[in-house]
Amino acid sequence: FTGWTGSNGEEPNLSVTIPKGSIGNKEYTAHYIVSDYTVNIQSNEGGSVSTNRITVSNGTTGVFTATPDEDYYLESVSCTNGYTNNAKVSLSGQEVTVTINRDNTESTCTATFKESKFNDFLTDLGKEDTTNLAKDGTVDDNLRYIGANPNNYVRYNNELWRIIGIMNNVPDSNGNKASHIKLIRAESIGNYSWNNNGQYGINDWTHSGSISVPLNGAYLNRISGVCPSAQYGVTTTCNFSNIGLTATARAQISNITWNLGGHSTRDASSPVFYIAERGTSVYSGRPTTWKGYVGLMYPSDYGFAVGGNIRNVCLSKNLYDYEIDCKNSDWLYLGNDEWTLSPRLDFPNRSFIISKGKLYDYYADHADVGIRPTVYLKENIH
Repeated sequence: FTGWTGSNGEEPNLSVTIPKGSIGNKEYTAHYIVSDYTVNIQSNEGGSVSTNRITVSNGTTGVFTATPDEDYYLESVSCTNGYTNNAKVSLSGQEVTVTINRDNTESTCTATFKESKFNDFLTDLGKEDTTNLAKDGTVDDNLRYIGANPNNYVRYNNELWRIIGIMNNVPDSNGNKASHIKLIRAESIGNYSWNNNGQYGINDWTHSGSISVPLNGAYLNRISGVCPSAQYGVTTTCNFSNIGLTATARAQISNITWNLGGHSTRDASSPVFYIAERGTSVYSGRPTTWKGYVGLMYPSDYGFAVGGNIRNVCLSKNLYDYEIDCKNSDWLYLGNDEWTLSPRLDFPNRSFIISKGKLYDYYADHADVGIRPTVYLKENIH
């Protein structure tokens, strides 16, 4: 504001005094000029900004581009003196819009880039994207992708896989616990039985007749092998020479201590299954853990993947009672039957399976159904 003109003259005055006793109409015009304010733009190592300075004025915005270097991502942009911006966590260059705070002050905006370790990137993304990522509320506070079809695809092993989430306190084969990103193949590698030993199979994941053997043999090494079929003692050729893990893919995953805890019923919720899977209750003589590279998803992985407005309702349901709205809001449901890793603890030969969107249990050798390999990435993966 530069002042008033009119009845007081042509030169703007910041204040106007109307003498006492004045008569007649008075006319005054307010005069303004647009003030420009400088916003200094800076960044840390790991990326660059398109300019060191932009100019903004009241009622306008300024724009610059923040571009991360290779193996870095844009974590955030912060501005001083109340200026705001629309920056998002991003692996690629991003146009950032800066808005003035209208308090007649200048500002400095700092773009912060961070080394793009996969774990850190997903953690920061989870702070913004609460629609597709959510904590599971377990003792390990895992961050999981949720909903009918979140954008959680990654190219691993030269094919599409999907991110289940960041699993915390996962022990490797030496017992050292860390946070690992858990992946699952986007599609099944074929239909096989869980185990083909005995009249009904054996629900022992470590047994020589279990699907764990070819998963961590032929599939892990990208060769042809034999897999259990849905008949007593029968095997079938499973040729993984084109879809098994490449040497590069093998080098990116960890040898993990997988939990083999079971449950006595399919009528339990995801949080209850999560505890049981990590417990020590198993059928007599069965192991409680197993060390390996390639496993299957747990029942709780399937249950916790549900999203949308119905998420809380579904998480309180038994997995056997997952209704249409639950399975249709769960990206892990493909419409086909597939095995999970977990056994029943009150039967020697039954394991849990996802069928028709619900959790069932079948005899381990009674069904040739989908097998979707599941792995844990190493901590330092970018």
